[in-house]
Amino acid sequence: MTGDVQMIQERESRFQWKGFPWWLVAILGFLGLMLLLILTNEDYRRAFNFIRGGFGGVAGIESVPPGQMEAARSLGLNGRQAMRHVILPQAIRNVLPALGNDFIAMLKDSSLISVLAVRDLTQQARLYAGSTFRFRESYLVLTFLYLTMTIALSLILRWYERRLRQNAR
Repeated sequence: MTGDVQMIQERESRFQWKGFPWWLVAILGFLGLMLLLILTNEDYRRAFNFIRGGFGGVAGIESVPPGQMEAARSLGLNGRQAMRHVILPQAIRNVLPALGNDFIAMLKDSSLISVLAVRDLTQQARLYAGSTFRFRESYLVLTFLYLTMTIALSLILRWYERRLRQNAR
């Protein structure tokens, strides 16, 4: 009996890191990898350029008419205040749909990180399923986690766009 308990405890401890469960470590690692991808991915460099006004100035700060800055300056705002209170809210409203879609696409693409032997959600689920032979449960949990994150980001983006639309009126 003691050997069985010890075996179960050893198996459970393999899927923990300093007392944290495997899924929490995987999610935190995933968020760290998302930050790494944001900083190194060409798509996100393009997205930050997009905020500034990339793609021919169709979106971002350059899409706000120059008269807005002149109007803010005439109201007595300095350059920083005008940018913060007048220009950036309009630029973000223009850029948000495309940027949100890129972020959601990158969230879905992050499952490919496991190919590089980095322990993300997919790799953790694969390791857990391989050692416990609970493939269906592991991949269902993985599917649920990705679906939850994607739907949550989509809902947050939709709520924020609706809020921006109401504030624009």
